Amino acid sequence: MRRIHLGGSHQRDSVLTERQRAVLQLIAAGKTNAEIGEALGISLDGAKWHVTEILTRLQVQTREQAADWWRHEQSVLQRASRLFSQFRPMTALGGIALGGTVLAAVGVGAVVMLMRPGDAPASPPPTVPAVAPTVVPVAPTPTATPSTLVADGPVAFTVCSQQNNYRKLTVAEMQDVFTNKRFGDGVKPFPVDWGMYESNYYWIEDPHAVSANIENAAFSQGKPVGESPATPVQNPNCPTPDSRQDQSYQALWLYDHRVVSMSAESGILTVEVEPAGGTFENVEFPHPSAPRDVRAGKNAILPFVGLRVVDAAGHVLAIDPGLADEWEFGDQGAVLSGLLNSRQTRTPVPFRVGADLDLVCDQLPTLATTVTFASTQGSDITTHAAACTAPWQVAASVHLQPGDWTVTLDGDAYYTVLPKDGPRP
Repeated sequence: MRRIHLGGSHQRDSVLTERQRAVLQLIAAGKTNAEIGEALGISLDGAKWHVTEILTRLQVQTREQAADWWRHEQSVLQRASRLFSQFRPMTALGGIALGGTVLAAVGVGAVVMLMRPGDAPASPPPTVPAVAPTVVPVAPTPTATPSTLVADGPVAFTVCSQQNNYRKLTVAEMQDVFTNKRFGDGVKPFPVDWGMYESNYYWIEDPHAVSANIENAAFSQGKPVGESPATPVQNPNCPTPDSRQDQSYQALWLYDHRVVSMSAESGILTVEVEPAGGTFENVEFPHPSAPRDVRAGKNAILPFVGLRVVDAAGHVLAIDPGLADEWEFGDQGAVLSGLLNSRQTRTPVPFRVGADLDLVCDQLPTLATTVTFASTQGSDITTHAAACTAPWQVAASVHLQPGDWTVTLDGDAYYTVLPKDGPRP
């Protein structure tokens, strides 16, 4: 998990755009996403995107933490700090990022407060209570990572529900979901949600964050084979998070596959699966669940910060390493979908077979962008992605040979990546 240390707020302020600062000011004023969109003349989806970007850039988890950051940044202390920075050639401030947690060390010799008549004393920066990691004894010599609960080594799991002779809903059966304006334009889903529908794996990163899992629940619906399309069956759920507030765990929903084993390394969970047509599994891990500090709420440490799904040969079927781009591949290596976000960390993505890909515009505003695909074998491909004007517009297309590729976007951009000849709604 990430925590904010407000001693370095001026540095974080520099990564926000003017529009994001305007959005953050409205967040601090208690405005909803709809009210933000109306105030700034942008769509509801555009407002949601800006809020997500702000939380990512400030390295906070909630709107309340972002609002606290803004109020502190606007305080007299920060105004004085900026004034002094114009005259000081050096500042005794150092930041170290360790395991997803930001640690800041500040050396202060003396602080002089400049106050105008009517200024109120600056309030101390809000803090987020630290949560000590707890090691789950799943390995002979556990060594917990700083930002996760589970030690490196084998991870025990439990299959808390399993369905046979079960299938995902067809496109026709999903129309009520696809035409819901939360997930699309009222006619068809947004590309990112279509990619979720095409997925075989649904990682429930934080079961306690119910609102964050609405998309997973909506797009992973299935039913027993042979039942009427009018009565879809929601995927079976394990015990509800509300009854397990003192436990920290995660879940993986799988279609047409079964979990064989799990292992952890540096906060990343690797899940080996095997094909199992016509099945659905709900798998929870670690087992038993780790203790969860209820007082920490949304800031509680999660068991894992990233996920890799592999087959018996070690081929990657899905990859979601925390803040990195997300990709999913079929059993034979074909790309099913991917997400590219200019604000996320680059990580090598293994392509087992060649791919013709479209970079598809989503509901988020995106300007023209230069996209560079760099191969670990030394070859680069650079393409120009057009500015997005509507969802499902193809901003760019590219052909990639087999190999490990990293993707860099020059500018703020967000694309869903789909196979050029793949299914579309």
